[in-house]
Amino acid sequence: DLALARAIAKETDTFLSNSLTAVENLATYPDVLNIDKDELEKLFSQIYNVRPDVNLIYRLDENGTMVYHYPEGP
Repeated sequence: DLALARAIAKETDTFLSNSLTAVENLATYPDVLNIDKDELEKLFSQIYNVRPDVNLIYRLDENGTMVYHYPEGP
C-alpha cells in the first residue's frame, strides 16, 4: 500500500534526521573532540538513558577506529 510506504519513509526520514542532529550536536562538545573518556561516559550514559531508540553510542578517531563506546563492555 502506497500510504503505508509513505508513512514508513517519513518515519525513517525523521529518525535519520534526528540522529544526524544529535551527532552534529555531539561534535561540538570539547570532551567529545578531545576524547575525554571519563566525560564521554557521563555524556553518553545520559543520552543512552533518554533515547530508547539508541542501543550504542560511540566515538571514532580520525582513522575510523572506535576509541570509546557506551555502554561499556564487550
